[in-house]
Amino acid sequence: MVVNKLFHNVHASVFIKEEEDYDAIKAGFLKIFPWNLRDAKILLMEKSVSTFNERKISILEVTVERNRQINELIAHILSKLSHSNIMMLLEQLPTRVDDDGNFFFRLSKSRILQEKPEYMIVDDGDCYHFKCHVASFPQSKENSIKIVQEYLSSSN
Repeated sequence: MVVNKLFHNVHASVFIKEEEDYDAIKAGFLKIFPWNLRDAKILLMEKSVSTFNERKISILEVTVERNRQINELIAHILSKLSHSNIMMLLEQLPTRVDDDGNFFFRLSKSRILQEKPEYMIVDDGDCYHFKCHVASFPQSKENSIKIVQEYLSSSN
């Protein structure tokens, strides 16, 4: 399947609690991308927030907007996922795509931080978050699901 434009953009983020290893989690986050962000001219946003009980949380965010880079990133992530993870994404598509045409998934933080990194889809907990705005026309949840379904099925 040839995909000209699968997503308008991909937004990735991770939350790092003050008791977690900031450097390790940041390194794990950067490993997800198939290229060096600086070389690819993609900005890594870093900010710090406080929770209602005064705990500090760091947030790292990256938005990929160039079509070639989006396709490379998604292909890279899918190549690291197991067949069962891709099947799970396919089965859960109606709940992973919102009415605005965004496709969501999360990768396990602890699995990527292992000595031998493993990409695994998770539904909650400590994770790296991905929000992918599907390029569908007309924009609808149904059209977005169809596009992601076709792409995931062809990569499986």
